[in-house]
Amino acid sequence: MFKKTFMGGLLLVGGLFFLLLKGIAGFMEMDFEAADLTLEAMIPAERLAWVDRLPWEILQTAADAVLLAPLYVLLIAMGIFLLILGGIMDK
Repeated sequence: MFKKTFMGGLLLVGGLFFLLLKGIAGFMEMDFEAADLTLEAMIPAERLAWVDRLPWEILQTAADAVLLAPLYVLLIAMGIFLLILGGIMDK
């Protein structure tokens, strides 16, 4: 239980850290490319062929949204999910 909450907190802090660095880079008129990484950019294209084979279009759209989301969004979302899950399972 504590592990889920702890990992959720770490992921949330990591995502907020990337967002902070992206904001600072924006003020400095620089491009902080690490925050704009996506799963699609990190995973080879041949490994992502399963997305096109999903049976329903809504599943394909959801998978595309996850694959195209910036890294900081994924970290924050997973952090919040794990914090909520840890809070529910703690009771």
